[in-house]
Amino acid sequence: MKLRRAVVMFFFPMVLGATAASPSFAQGKIPLSVMELIPTPDVTVSFMAMARDLGLFDKNGLAVTIKSGAGGGPHRIQNLEGGEAGIATSDIIAAMSATYQGSDVKIIMVPSARYGAAIVAHKKYTDVRQLKGKLWSVPSLGGSARFMTVIVLKHFGLSDKDVQWKAAGGTAGTLAILYSGQIDAITLVPTALPLMKGPEARDAHVLVANTAQITPPFPNFVFVAKKSWLDKNPQAAERFVTAMMEMMRDMAANKARFALAVARLTPGLYSPEDVDGMWKSLSEGGFWAVNGGINLASVKGVLDVFFEIRGDKPNDKLNKAADLFDTGPMKRVLDKMGVAPKSKDVPDWRR
Repeated sequence: MKLRRAVVMFFFPMVLGATAASPSFAQGKIPLSVMELIPTPDVTVSFMAMARDLGLFDKNGLAVTIKSGAGGGPHRIQNLEGGEAGIATSDIIAAMSATYQGSDVKIIMVPSARYGAAIVAHKKYTDVRQLKGKLWSVPSLGGSARFMTVIVLKHFGLSDKDVQWKAAGGTAGTLAILYSGQIDAITLVPTALPLMKGPEARDAHVLVANTAQITPPFPNFVFVAKKSWLDKNPQAAERFVTAMMEMMRDMAANKARFALAVARLTPGLYSPEDVDGMWKSLSEGGFWAVNGGINLASVKGVLDVFFEIRGDKPNDKLNKAADLFDTGPMKRVLDKMGVAPKSKDVPDWRR
């Protein structure tokens, strides 16, 4: 399969303008501290910075302070537990682990309704099934990328035990060991796919350009808050969700705004063709969480893989998908905004 320029991508900060979907709050803004997943702007995870730069927090009566820090999803759970923020971006596996261990952290929105990654391998492999018994790299063995890859393997009739796993850290390290021939395949973050250029990439090619096209929805990133905080701050939670929903709907309908965001954050890195391909792949894969991204059926599938890989059994804290969520803020927002029709983001929890 030839390298495709179309690539899944998650939008990011530094977009100008604002949408009109809810009233402005000129006074009486609610202070809210939030945390992004990583400390530097990144096109795959900087949801909060995007909403800020669209002016959507101000518009919805929030005085938001965006914090950052080292570490991934589990660290953001720890930040919440320590009271460093009211809402944070984490990943679905970290949220499951925290709930299983008895934390009162709840998911209030899934900003990546259908996350899709790329499966890249040495050019001698032309089908995922040929990778049985081969060495496969993911950023970490306990992270969401591995769980998502297992779902992809199941699609091709393979299992978690049919490949040899290797943790390789971030994208640069993962690509380097693939190019060097030390591994056979990798699960690649979406935004790296257009960057696979030059002679060093000559022996690598894409087996699956967007896993969201072939698997059930994978809710990779999640917005989380402590249940105790949500009970005390219902307005802040609802306004936050409103701002993020407005952003998602605007991006889903406005390719030009997405292109501006790409240009502002990474000037000169992507060609116009790259950007068009990214937006098209996002839309076709159903990335945009235009209805909040919460789908219990898809989470049940991830939960099954969670227990399978860990060798754990459900407990009194986590035995069904609904245990992970507090849908109260999202329900109130959807009651006001309405459910976006003809969307792949189906809120099956809303009766």
